[in-house]
Amino acid sequence: MLHRRILSSFLFLVLFISLIPIPHGEAASEPVMQVKLNNYLGNQTQVNLRVQGDYVTSEHKTLLKNNNQYTLKLENGKIKLNQGSTYIGQFDSLILNPAAEGNLLFINQRPYSGSFQFVRETVNKKEVIRPINSIRMEEYLRGVVPSEMFSTWPKEALKAQAVAARTYAFKHNATGIIDDTITFQVYGGFQSYPNSDTAIMETEGQVLKYNGKLIDAVFSASNGGKTESNANAWGGTQVPYFNVKIDDFDPKTQWSFELKKRQIDLTGKSLSDYRQWWSTVNEKDKVITDQIKTWLKNNGYMGKELKIVSIPELSFSAPSSGGRVTKGSITIEFLVKDLVDSSGGLILQRFEVMNGSASKIRAMVGNRTMLSYLVEKTENTTDIIKVQGRGDGHGVGLSQWGAKKRADAGQTVGQILGFYYPGTELITEYTIGIPGMRDVREDYRFYQEIAYLLEKNIITGFPDGNFGPEQTVTRAQAAIMIGRAAGLDGTQRDTIFADVPEASKASGYIASAVEKGIISGFPDKSFRPDEPVTRGQMAIFLAKAFELEREVPLTFTDISENSASYIYIKRILAEGITNGYPDGTYKPERSLKRSEFSAFMARAIDDQFK
Repeated sequence: MLHRRILSSFLFLVLFISLIPIPHGEAASEPVMQVKLNNYLGNQTQVNLRVQGDYVTSEHKTLLKNNNQYTLKLENGKIKLNQGSTYIGQFDSLILNPAAEGNLLFINQRPYSGSFQFVRETVNKKEVIRPINSIRMEEYLRGVVPSEMFSTWPKEALKAQAVAARTYAFKHNATGIIDDTITFQVYGGFQSYPNSDTAIMETEGQVLKYNGKLIDAVFSASNGGKTESNANAWGGTQVPYFNVKIDDFDPKTQWSFELKKRQIDLTGKSLSDYRQWWSTVNEKDKVITDQIKTWLKNNGYMGKELKIVSIPELSFSAPSSGGRVTKGSITIEFLVKDLVDSSGGLILQRFEVMNGSASKIRAMVGNRTMLSYLVEKTENTTDIIKVQGRGDGHGVGLSQWGAKKRADAGQTVGQILGFYYPGTELITEYTIGIPGMRDVREDYRFYQEIAYLLEKNIITGFPDGNFGPEQTVTRAQAAIMIGRAAGLDGTQRDTIFADVPEASKASGYIASAVEKGIISGFPDKSFRPDEPVTRGQMAIFLAKAFELEREVPLTFTDISENSASYIYIKRILAEGITNGYPDGTYKPERSLKRSEFSAFMARAIDDQFK
C-alpha cells in the first residue's frame, strides 16, 4: 500500500543502513559443511561412482582413479568396493578425498565436489549406504542457491538468497551434520550458473546477525502476501525480526485442492472375498490418498497394504495473528489387507484427528498438496471437500518470490533483507583466500609466495576474483611478472614480434625484456605469448632477469650440455630456486602452473621462500 510505504520510509532508510556489510572484528574461517545425501539418492544398498580426477583415502592412498567407474554395495554388514567385476576392498566406512582441487565425484550420475565419507545407516529397520559430503561453505552454496531459487532471477534476489542460505547453514552447522532436503535446505551437489555463482561471490562470507549472534535465517517460497512470526509457526519465544506484516511484493501464490468424501464405493464388494477385487480397485484421488497412506504406514502400518475408503471430515480452524490455521480435524476410514475379523471379513478402520495440529494434517495430505497454512476457504458439500489458500511454505523470513519481485522493482540486496529480517546486521563473517584471489586459500601450498608477490604488485588476479593457481602460466604472463619484478618499463608499445601488438597488455614488458636480453622469441620471429612456460624456459628467464652467475654441477639424466637451458638450470639450482624430481630428472619441457612460477619468482627475490 502506498501510504504504508511513505509512512515507513524513514524507518526503512535506517534499516537499510544497518544492512550495509560490516567487517567482522576477528574474521572467522570459512566453515566446512557436513551434508548427508538423502534427497536425490534416497535409501540405497548400492551406489554407482564415477570420478573426474583421482580420489585418495585418509592415508593418502589413491583408491579411485580418474575417469573410472566403481560400485559400492552393502554385503554382510560391510561396504564393498568393486571396479566392474574386480573386487577392491571392503570397509566399515569409507573416506574419499579429492587428490586435487576441482575433482568431482559422481554419485549415481550426480556430480559433487569436496570429500566424502560413506557410512552404513539404518532407515526403517533396513541398512543403507549413506554418503556424507564434507564441503566448504561457499562451494556448498553453489549447490544450494540454484536449487532454492531460479538461477535466471535478478542478481539482487539471488544475493539475498545466498546470504539467507549462508546464515542458515552457518548456524545449523554448529549442531552437526545436516542433510540435503527441505528439512534444512535443498543441496543439489556441484552446480555452476553464472548468475547464482556471481551472487554467492559478491556476498562472500556475509551473514545476518542480531545483537551479535547469527539468526536462524529461514525462508519459504511465498508468504501469500503476509509474513508470519516464528512464535506462531513453531512456538517458543518471539524474536523481533520475525513479525507479522503485509508484504505487498509477494505474488500471493494461489493453491487449492479437492477430494471426494467417498474414495472407494464398497457397494457389491464382499469384505470376506476381498482378494477378488483388492488389486483392481483404487481410490478416486490417488495423489492425496497415496500421501495419507504413506503417513499411516509411517505411523503404525509399516509394510501393510491399505485402501482409503472415505474421508468424511476435513476442516481447519484457529487462525494465528498471521492468518494461518493452527488447528484442524480429519477423519479417515480405511481397510488393511488381511486384517480381518473372526469370520474372515476385512475390518473397516477409522483414524481421527479432532481439533489437532494443522501441521499434522498437512503432513498427512502432503505439503505439495496443501502448500501453506494460509487457508482462505474450506467448502464442505455432501460429496466433496475443497480447500483454498495462498502462499507456499511457512511464511517466516524471506519470501523467495517476494524477493524476486522486489529485485524486479529495483530493490538492492540490503533493502530486500531489510524487509524480511528487520533490525539485523549484514556482517562479513569471513573472507576467503588472498583479497582478489579467492581461490588461493591459506592452506594452499604456495599461499605465502603468492601473497608476497601480490603485496609487491608483481602479480594480480583475474576480473572474476580468482588467481587461477592451477592454470598454466603463459609466456606473456611470465613476461609481465618478470618485468614488474625487475622494474622494467611496461608501457604498451610496438614489439619486434608480429604476434605481440601494441594493444597487448604484455607488449611493454616483452619489449623491455627483449632489450635487456632476458627473453627472446622463436626462429620464425614470433613470441607465442599464449603458449605455456616450460621449466627450461623458466630457468632461462629467472637466471637472466636476476643476473644469477653461481653454478653447480648437474646430474639430471634428461638435460644435455647442448640444451639452451643447461647453464641456466645450473644457476637456479645453485640459488635454491628449484630442484629436480626423485627419479633424477628435471623435466625441462614440462609446463608450469601459475602457482609454481610464482613460487620460483618469490624464491629468486627473497631467500625466506627457499
